[in-house]
Amino acid sequence: MAKKKSKKKTSLWLKMLLGVNFVLIIGLLLSYVSYYFSPAKAWLPAFAGLAYPYILISNILFIVFWLFIRWKFTLFSVIAIVVGYSYLMSSIQFHSSKMITSKDAYFKVMSYNVRNFDLYSNRKNWKPNFEKRNNIFKFIQKEAPNVICFQEFVNDLSGRFKTLDTLVTLQKAINTHVEYTVVSRYTKQFGIATFTTFPIVNKGRINFPNSKTDLCIFTDILVNTDTMRVYNAHFESLHFNYADFEFAEKITSAQTEDEADLKDKSMRLMRLMKRAFVKRALQAEMVAKHIKSSPYPVIFCTDMNDTPISYSYHQLSSNLHDAFTESGSGYGHTFNAFFPSFRIDYILLSDALTSANFVTTESENSDHYPIQCLVKKKSK
Repeated sequence: MAKKKSKKKTSLWLKMLLGVNFVLIIGLLLSYVSYYFSPAKAWLPAFAGLAYPYILISNILFIVFWLFIRWKFTLFSVIAIVVGYSYLMSSIQFHSSKMITSKDAYFKVMSYNVRNFDLYSNRKNWKPNFEKRNNIFKFIQKEAPNVICFQEFVNDLSGRFKTLDTLVTLQKAINTHVEYTVVSRYTKQFGIATFTTFPIVNKGRINFPNSKTDLCIFTDILVNTDTMRVYNAHFESLHFNYADFEFAEKITSAQTEDEADLKDKSMRLMRLMKRAFVKRALQAEMVAKHIKSSPYPVIFCTDMNDTPISYSYHQLSSNLHDAFTESGSGYGHTFNAFFPSFRIDYILLSDALTSANFVTTESENSDHYPIQCLVKKKSK
């Protein structure tokens, strides 16, 4: 009798685990759907797309578990992962670096959300913090990109927290295209900026009707005898405050949270994410349409604030290819928070261009990691 009861308990336990496994498989398949459905029309898949790294890891853990318990059950998660193989490869790559010589005609492109150079990290007295700004300056000076696109750029008209004037003196990319969306206290200008060593022959700006803080700019540059269009965009962020990030960190690290606050805080995060998903979708459609009409090969640098398994990424990469998947290596996370982190910063290129040696530099100077690669026009 005791053996029968033990077998029944074991069987019930395994059925419950298999049920959890199936829920995770459905979540994985739903994340694939998020690639094609606009959150403005169906927002639930967008949450699955955002959670893809967690859902993927959970399925992999189940595969390992079933190998020792019921190996046939591994097939369920294996098939689900294989179905989304292309999505997996958008997050993990295994390219090796190329040996590049001066004859190869590559130039260096960098995209970097600098979080206002950490201007107001000291929130107790709101005094400027110069340490991380100076570290970013040193990094840029060392890397010496030919094109660098900054998101969350700040310029201080008072001269107390210099950025724009300093950058054009310490590096070779001195030709600038800077656009601002917000001016604080008549001195602090916030926006995005593109710096380049190449001559700028045209500038333009794409305003987002649903945002007062985000925008996209395009800069036509002359690379030898070829004109190329550089897009620099910052899309709708989640607008989490410090308490939101702290709560999210606790949840992702499985720390306990007061039950009374758990529901309210979770609902707040979901509302913020839903609103951001919808706004980004509309912004991405607008920029994608503009890119399609470009008369020149495109270099698109962006803090998309969305993962490769998202409708926004699908829209923006439909006529471009991803420099990370072409020449990157490792797990391409770019956001310096949570575990596992997300890839939300991109360099996308027209088919007329090719990349080499894509690199993500893990740095604590911003909540985003700088990304860079070498770019050149393909030989005919």
